[in-house]
Amino acid sequence: MVRRGTTPGIHQGTVSAWRVALEARGLGAVSINVRITAVRKLAVEAADNGLLAPELANGITRVKGVKSKGVRLGNWLTVRQAHVTIGHHAAHALLISGCVLLWTGKKFAELGEDYFDRLDRDRSLRV
Repeated sequence: MVRRGTTPGIHQGTVSAWRVALEARGLGAVSINVRITAVRKLAVEAADNGLLAPELANGITRVKGVKSKGVRLGNWLTVRQAHVTIGHHAAHALLISGCVLLWTGKKFAELGEDYFDRLDRDRSLRV
């Protein structure tokens, strides 16, 4: 439904109004910006293929995104913690590969020296 006094179709005003509606729905800045970026790219492609007037596409590409608020939070690993985690997962990978060898009927000797070289390398990664 088109309101009185508005131009139907996609243009800078409709994309801006859509952004405001997304903000009103409580979506995060990243979610809104990803969607606006997709619409911008679509407008450029439509203009390149003659489906949308270049002036309209230019207006759509100038619609501002939402500014991110705050900083990224989380538990960041220290170098030591990263090495321990990598070593932990590497040990599990070796255990799993051994189980697969047993399950398929192969012997550990068939792994060759790569198994033990990898084990030594993974142990040396630990700080």
